[in-house]
Formats: sequence, C-alpha cells, structure tokens
Amino acid sequence: ISSIFVIRSIWFAKSVAVLLVAHPLRIPILEYLRRVTFYGKLTHQSTNSNQDSEDIIASYSLPSRLAWTSFYAFGFMWNLGWIWQHPTVVVLLLFQLQMARRLYESLFVTAFSQSKVHPFNAALGILFYFLIPPSFVLDRGAGTTNAPNAAHMLGVALFIVGSVAQHVAHRELAGLRAP
Repeated sequence: ISSIFVIRSIWFAKSVAVLLVAHPLRIPILEYLRRVTFYGKLTHQSTNSNQDSEDIIASYSLPSRLAWTSFYAFGFMWNLGWIWQHPTVVVLLLFQLQMARRLYESLFVTAFSQSKVHPFNAALGILFYFLIPPSFVLDRGAGTTNAPNAAHMLGVALFIVGSVAQHVAHRELAGLRAP
C-alpha cells in the first residue's frame, strides 16, 4: 500500500464521516458524534445534559484557547520538519506562514470564549494538521519547482492578499468581543 493511498483514504474517511454526521440519521454513534462535534454556541443547541453527564470523555475537554493554540503550534512544528526535508515545495512554505500567523493570532489577537473543545474534536484538529504537509508533498501538483512561473506568482499573491484580509478580519472580530 502506497503512502498516497493511505493519506487519500484518511481524507476520504474524514469526508464521509462529515457527511454522515451532517445527515439526520438516528444511529446512536452518529448522534454521539453530532453532539461532540458541535463547538461554541452550537453546543447548547445540540446537547442533552443527561447525555453529557454520561460522556466521560467530555470531562477531558480543553479550553478553546489551549486547543486552538495547540493545533497551530503542532502544525507549525510538524510542517517545519517537512520543509527541512522538502525545501522546494512552495505550498509548505506558504502553509508555514499561515501556521505562524494563526499561532500569533491565537496567542496575541483572538479573544477566546469560555467554551471547551471536546477531546474528539481536539484529536481531529491534530490529525488535520498532521495530514496537511504529507498531502502537499505526496501530491505531485503541489508546487515543487525550482523555476516559479506566472501561476505560482499569482498563487503567492492571492495567498498574501487573503492572509492580510483574514488577519484584519480576526483583529476586528477580536475587538468585538467584550474583555
């Protein structure tokens, strides 16, 4: 079994899981996954206090600041290792900039609520950031090049514009939350 097959299979399984959880089937495991994957304000719309008290795993939920900062810190460090091994993959370099910016925002910009992240969601977040770098490297069209072309330059320009716009939006959103 090839590495790319394993990575694609995991992405496919994650996509199927999202579709199943979004579907209103009355299957106990899907109902549980629906409950634990809601985050923030949506949690109150989906929870049943009796069911939550039975969820021993939920007692290990993480504060949202810790969870999100951990995702970005892990992604930053993990991707750095991939850049070390594959320095010519342009997308890894851009992803590293994204991770650095999001880590900075998590530490110094974002005003987090008091909500908690279920351990299941935390594991999915870490899995997501674990899969991104090898997905870029194993995908032959991921921008491995020694000679940038016009498409690469346009992609980098769009990345920069989008990144600046996202940072501005995050600053404005953080300013809306009462201290």
